[in-house]
Amino acid sequence: MAPAHLKKLIQLSNTNSPLGGYAAAAVIKLSPSKRCKFVKRLVDHKFGYNYVSRITGALAPKLSQSEFECILSEVSQREKIDFDVLSAISRVCKDISADVIFEVMDREDGRAKKPVLKFFVEVLEALAKKECIPRIFALAKRGAPEWTASLHIMMNKIAGKADGIEPDGAILKMLVAYTKKVGSTKKRDEKSYWSSLLLRDFYDSGAQWRKAVVAIESTMPEPLQIALSLQSSDSIVRSRAEQRLQSAIDNWTDEEIKMLSEWSAETLLPLVLTKRRTALLDNLVMNMPPRRGGRPDVAAEILKERSAAWWLDWILELTSGNEESTILAMNFARYFREDADFAHAVATELNRMNSKTFKPLLYLIVPNLALSTDQLNHDVLAELTGKLLAFRSMIGEPLIGLVASEDFAQSVLTPMWRQAAPDSEQRTFLKLALNAAGRRHNRRYL
Repeated sequence: MAPAHLKKLIQLSNTNSPLGGYAAAAVIKLSPSKRCKFVKRLVDHKFGYNYVSRITGALAPKLSQSEFECILSEVSQREKIDFDVLSAISRVCKDISADVIFEVMDREDGRAKKPVLKFFVEVLEALAKKECIPRIFALAKRGAPEWTASLHIMMNKIAGKADGIEPDGAILKMLVAYTKKVGSTKKRDEKSYWSSLLLRDFYDSGAQWRKAVVAIESTMPEPLQIALSLQSSDSIVRSRAEQRLQSAIDNWTDEEIKMLSEWSAETLLPLVLTKRRTALLDNLVMNMPPRRGGRPDVAAEILKERSAAWWLDWILELTSGNEESTILAMNFARYFREDADFAHAVATELNRMNSKTFKPLLYLIVPNLALSTDQLNHDVLAELTGKLLAFRSMIGEPLIGLVASEDFAQSVLTPMWRQAAPDSEQRTFLKLALNAAGRRHNRRYL
């Protein structure tokens, strides 16, 4: 590359933008002597996440110990660093050996500010090695922020999780204390959520950890006490836990129900269905996502607990709520993608053309369902073909194209396209509808 071109790249690399970040990455590769300048920029508040994330890839493969210590020095001078920037910086350090990082940590004087403690937590998470777990314990005891999320994410990348690591009673007590931030407020502290998951991680980390977790069961919130008992190999203990749940659940907040579901959603949901319909749905969607071509076995069993019409009623109830519950309804409907009974229930409701349910069903449910025009009556089909622009999916495809049978595409939509004016909006959207139908039928209509 000509010197003039490199000079232009260097000038561009001084701008705080994604393009500036790309230019900086190019400069790092073309002129390694300038690496130090960009290492310092990782922590410079003038350069945000979009810039930093572009240069991490260029720095990461050959980051030296001195450069790592340079980053640490820059971090230590900051009172606060944005989490996303800190996360990007940690990825630069993931190829540094654990021994080097541990050596630097051991030399650190013990009076580090929170950004430094969080930096170490993020670096250890990026390393994702079992020997990093006790190191995060030590940082947690020194007040490192947001360590629970990092440790949970890291442990789930490690075979056996914490198996082989000596159980740490102080850490378990800290986690229990965090989980107790439930009940006094409507919403749980984020730390409570991660702590609940971490307790489950440790329970699953071999016999020693399981024994340590069970030993402090009585200090846990009631949902976690029941969750532990539901994991027991003793059928009498499990039966008593189920009875206790039946009597306790009426007095629980939705957040407490979610806490238990983080441990045993598949055990809990059938017990909750008759009492608290909406409390667990988001955890069901999060913890048991549908696989391609079908539902997970456990989700399929749960869905059999009620009729398709009952589930549809629940989903429609969610669509009348806020944006969060509406998105939840859309995701949950994916469990029923290949369910003939559910498709029939949806078609029946659509054919009623109820003003309260018609549009929610069309926009949220139909794009995620194997529904056919053969199941829809004349009035519904007339509405969908007459308002191609109005009734479209989130990516702009006319909904009629997502449900059109081969016969309907060939005998109705194709003639409509031919008869439409060449440059008309109707012709454009009919083409989109036929293309969508063609993808489903593995054929071309135009």
